[in-house]
Amino acid sequence: MQLAQYIKPRLGNMIQVMLALLRSAIIGALLSLTGAALIISIITIPNGGPIVAIYYCFPLLLYVAPLGMFAGAMVKAFTSFAEIRSELRNTSYSGLTPLFWNALAFGIPFVAIGYLILLPYREVGVTGSVVHRAQWVTEVRSNCATQAIILMLVDYSNYDIICSEDLVSYLQTEKPADIPITYRVTYDFGEARSYQLIQAGPISLSWDNVIDSASGCGGPYTPACDSPAANRDSMLYESSWHPPVE
Repeated sequence: MQLAQYIKPRLGNMIQVMLALLRSAIIGALLSLTGAALIISIITIPNGGPIVAIYYCFPLLLYVAPLGMFAGAMVKAFTSFAEIRSELRNTSYSGLTPLFWNALAFGIPFVAIGYLILLPYREVGVTGSVVHRAQWVTEVRSNCATQAIILMLVDYSNYDIICSEDLVSYLQTEKPADIPITYRVTYDFGEARSYQLIQAGPISLSWDNVIDSASGCGGPYTPACDSPAANRDSMLYESSWHPPVE
């Protein structure tokens, strides 16, 4: 009973301090998000429109919001320091002192905010790669100085049209039936955000080599709509190319 009477007011005070820190942290996050959104809008909307602004806003805001929360909590911590210091000075240090309760009250929110600050660096913008089996054909295109190569995924309903003299030379020399093509994928919290074709066979590729990319079914470069390949959705999450065993 005495322990409950001792803990209850101190626990209530600790919760009040934590709530005050939380309110200040939320205000800091909202201010930082507003400032970041305005800056991104000013920079990107004249050049790419609101869709581009939203695309760049989302991952950036994941970094900005926790920093704003930290700044807001720090402001509240400093403004509360004088009051806490006076309380500690007038209290004898025996048992669970105010030092302990205030350490908990301030420590728990700051540990949580610290985790939020680190979280984007672990879960946002994570890059990986997938390798898929592709068949190929060539055709003449007006926007390619050499023959264009259509790379058609065997196990998925995607294809890429590539303009690369090195790739044309390799394919016409080696004449492989299938080749592995590699995509670099960017993930946010395990979900694919973007991808880029970076290699076909042994040939490295860049954005400049990609004329077009598309997906679908029932077209000249895509599988039939009732085929298994047309209904798979794991293209960016697992590789379908397995090198032959020699």
